[in-house]
Amino acid sequence: MTVTYLGEDAGGRKATNSKGKRNYTRVFKLSSSSKADAAYHVGSNANLPKLGDLYPQDWNAYCHTLDVENSDPWRGWTVTASYNDERAISTFEPQNDEIKYSFSSEIYQEEVFVDKDGNAICNSAGCAYLDPPATRDNAHLIARIEQNVPSVPVWVLSYQNALNLAACNIGGLVIAAKLAKIQRIEVGPREYRNTLPFYPLTLEIHIHLDGWGIELLDIGFRVKGSDTDKRENAKNDADSSLPATMVALDGSGGILSNPTAERLKTRPFDLYPELPFGALPGIQ
Repeated sequence: MTVTYLGEDAGGRKATNSKGKRNYTRVFKLSSSSKADAAYHVGSNANLPKLGDLYPQDWNAYCHTLDVENSDPWRGWTVTASYNDERAISTFEPQNDEIKYSFSSEIYQEEVFVDKDGNAICNSAGCAYLDPPATRDNAHLIARIEQNVPSVPVWVLSYQNALNLAACNIGGLVIAAKLAKIQRIEVGPREYRNTLPFYPLTLEIHIHLDGWGIELLDIGFRVKGSDTDKRENAKNDADSSLPATMVALDGSGGILSNPTAERLKTRPFDLYPELPFGALPGIQ
């Protein structure tokens, strides 16, 4: 069983340029001494290009496909190598492939208590709309990072829902601290290239310019009593009856006097862990 490399077929060279995307084709001839020689043996000939090899005249184009075909009727073989410049791949180590970045946006609804100029959203009596509150469209920017990794990363457990502890760089876009959140981690099935195993990894990161904390209105049915370690029911000023709805509080546990929309208090809360993103693939 012998596979003989006969050389490149000069007449099989082709190229296309479609809107700046370059594609090339090279054709090689080989012969086999036995009917038992299979396409695997032919395609593994050391003289053929390997996946990831550069196109000889265009070092931005890489071999991505080898098409092996029996042609004469079993002795002759044709191998077609296809190249393009759409994505660089590493011949030997899949984790060294070019990292792919993409960005999109997602619309969601959020509650609002002030308008675009910072004025309170309220009725003609100066009371805020609370049940239900006003809402508006807002948008997250979504960054996707795709890269190959040699094994399932151990950090997939700890980084789910984490925020960036410090400013980070995603594909050239600088994101301030606490604005980026790991929304989704996807590790694909194990694959092989040149016998080397790897896993396709995708990170989906949501970026919210207002941050990921929440601010809740300081309202409730109970207030701090004279003994600040105890709580007591809030009461209407007029007749000391229990209020039908939650009352506005003053930020210190007492009832807010003259609770107009402009004077309502809020309380901020952080909800997600903060971790360094520079240790993640594709993030600096």
